[in-house]
Amino acid sequence: MSPTASFKKRYSFKLLTNIVGMGVGLVTQAIVPRVLGPASYGNYSFLTDYFWQLIGFLNLNSSTALYTKLCQRPNEKSLVRVYACFSIIIGSVALLFILFSYLSGFSQILWPEQAMSFIILAFVLAYFRYCNDTLISISDAFGWTIKSELSNVIQRIFSLILVLLLFFLHLLNLGSYLILQIATLSLSITLLIFIVNKKRIFFESWHLQWLQVRGYIKEFWVFCAPLFIFSAVSVLTVIFDRWLLQKSAGSIEQGYYGLGYQIGAVSLLVTSAMIPLVFREYAVSLGKGDNAEFKRVLLRYLPMLYSISAYFGCFLAVESKSVIRLFGGNAYSQAIFPVSLMCLYPIHQTLGQLNASVYFAAHRTDIYRNIGIGCSVVGLFMSLLLLGPKEYGGFEAGANGLSIKMILIQFISVNIQLFYITRIWGIKRSRLVIHQIVVPILFLSGAYACSYVSYTLAGDLPFIIPFFVSGIMYTASIILLAILFPTIFSVSRGEMFGLMSGVKKVLTRYRC
Repeated sequence: MSPTASFKKRYSFKLLTNIVGMGVGLVTQAIVPRVLGPASYGNYSFLTDYFWQLIGFLNLNSSTALYTKLCQRPNEKSLVRVYACFSIIIGSVALLFILFSYLSGFSQILWPEQAMSFIILAFVLAYFRYCNDTLISISDAFGWTIKSELSNVIQRIFSLILVLLLFFLHLLNLGSYLILQIATLSLSITLLIFIVNKKRIFFESWHLQWLQVRGYIKEFWVFCAPLFIFSAVSVLTVIFDRWLLQKSAGSIEQGYYGLGYQIGAVSLLVTSAMIPLVFREYAVSLGKGDNAEFKRVLLRYLPMLYSISAYFGCFLAVESKSVIRLFGGNAYSQAIFPVSLMCLYPIHQTLGQLNASVYFAAHRTDIYRNIGIGCSVVGLFMSLLLLGPKEYGGFEAGANGLSIKMILIQFISVNIQLFYITRIWGIKRSRLVIHQIVVPILFLSGAYACSYVSYTLAGDLPFIIPFFVSGIMYTASIILLAILFPTIFSVSRGEMFGLMSGVKKVLTRYRC
């Protein structure tokens, strides 16, 4: 099988499983925020995000280093074993931090108005998620994407079944939802360990020479050290944002922001399927010194994934009122503005992930660090201005203010990253900048036009009908736009017609 064919097969399967995951996520999002309510959902969002950021800081981007090196040296079992020991250390340090905070009475300052039981559960969930993601990235590096994604599908479906069961039994609350997610991730981690162990990594002798371990520590340090300060600043900024929102506006505003963030994250599932695979292509081509292949991959997939993300984000942003009614209910009626903005957030978040992949694969983490630190510091002042109390010159804008800050900082940082990428590798910058501006304008205009027509013609019907009609019209308009101007999705017209022909064959094969 050729590398291109292998890439397409792995991506197709990863995309398929992520579509299943999107379906599961949509159903879950339609139930959980509605049942928990803005306050409890806000507590869930605050705590889980806090510990995810803490684990990310302790990780120091070492998981990215592991993935990069495994892509280039897939036969080194000891590399995975050393990292497994490091992962245990990460969990132990985080747990000791929680214990110290509780014994010192500092916990109520760090996590205002939160029960210790929920704090512990949120930490366990974040740590299990980190372990699960690390095992998936190891599987991707070994080329076992299909097997790892099958375990991912099993976990998601099992999670949905449990959510529905608790919902119908009227047992769904913050505690039971946290425990449910921990249980399903435990299943996924178990399956992934058996998949990765195909190389006999975990169940053979773990005897390691100290010189070998010291060599790995030095290698990881060279990769991660430039990111240490950036990771600290970035994580502390994100944690401070959520803490300040909790302190100044309370759990309900936290719930509004959390709902918008989660809805946006659902739309990110399609593009996130491809990012690890593109990262692998970056790492392999740069590892071989093949700059021409690297440029081809970048100019092929960066505009493509940006447009795919914009397709989802622009429609959800325009339809935010209906989306809130569908996923949150009337209790979230004041969340229209933050939800609209956070639906647009994944558009540039996709570019940010792809840009980060370039810097990591090329071992140019020093540039990535400097950009990140600068933007984090600017973002910190923006948070103080938008979320801070009025008596100190702030606007007390709550979820609205944090959403504005996130969108602006993401846009600024992504474009600075792109500036250095295009300059270092001699890529024409104007093409990427124009594409970045034109695509959202076209897609938002199309979404507004379709929404206006749909609600004008069917506005008296239940909101779900004009919402879906608008979605169908919008999708048709984007397909037409892609046929007329295929470069929007970084494909040729022949590839576009080939894709449509393939979809037609599938539909014909399975029609009733």
